[in-house]
Amino acid sequence: MSTPLNTIFSWFETGDFPTQAQFQATFSSFFHRDDTIPISKVEGLANMFQGLASSQTLNLHINDADAHANVLAKRDAENITAEHALRWKDKLGITYMATIDSDPEADDGNVYDKEQITAFFATVNQAYTEWGNMIQEIRQALMSNDLNLDELQEIVNYIKENRQQIDDLEEIIMGNTTDDKISLRDEYPELGNPETQQAFNVIIAQTVQDLKDVDNDMVKTINGSSQFAHAFGTNKLIVQVRDSVTGKSMLCEDYVTNTHVQINFLEDLQNPAHVLITKINI
Repeated sequence: MSTPLNTIFSWFETGDFPTQAQFQATFSSFFHRDDTIPISKVEGLANMFQGLASSQTLNLHINDADAHANVLAKRDAENITAEHALRWKDKLGITYMATIDSDPEADDGNVYDKEQITAFFATVNQAYTEWGNMIQEIRQALMSNDLNLDELQEIVNYIKENRQQIDDLEEIIMGNTTDDKISLRDEYPELGNPETQQAFNVIIAQTVQDLKDVDNDMVKTINGSSQFAHAFGTNKLIVQVRDSVTGKSMLCEDYVTNTHVQINFLEDLQNPAHVLITKINI
């Protein structure tokens, strides 16, 4: 119990002699530095601590991964959305950063990884190897002594050498005249000296028709894009498509399997087309 200061002061007025009890009461009214001051003796301290969290509550808050999930990113980025990621990329100046797929089943990347690129080039290299082998086979076939190929090459050479006359046949395509009214400029003793384009066409058509009897060749006349069967039992074939009137090579795509040939024209046909299919003997 403390003694009021006014009482203590009265004990120590000039000329007074404090008693032992007064000395003890005086010093008992103050906290010694070796004593612990109770919280209750510090004004307002208890109320201040009531507004603070306990150490247990503080530790729970520190260890709570979701405590600030609404305003802070988690360590594992679990609460980062795609929009958040785009904003961060924009702020960091890496909007167009290259990313790979997160896993083999996902398609969330924008570039191929090393394994994907290696597999891609392996496929391309295999395709080029196969094409190179096929081209080499065709070259060897064309350099062979096959009489059928020689006859076909003669027709091709004739068309190349007489390109101007073939170009003159454009009038037929435009419908301005007929081929029996066009006279040939040169003589062709090797073809029996035909005098008109019509006679020339008959000879060429007969030459192509004769090739039908050869086991390694097949001739088909078509009027548009079409698919038809063949009996060669292989896809190693040479396919040539020419206008039946002008003899010009026609713009088209061909697809060959072991049993069928598909011809897709990339331009309108003015005349029927002759399709010559030759088997490559290797």
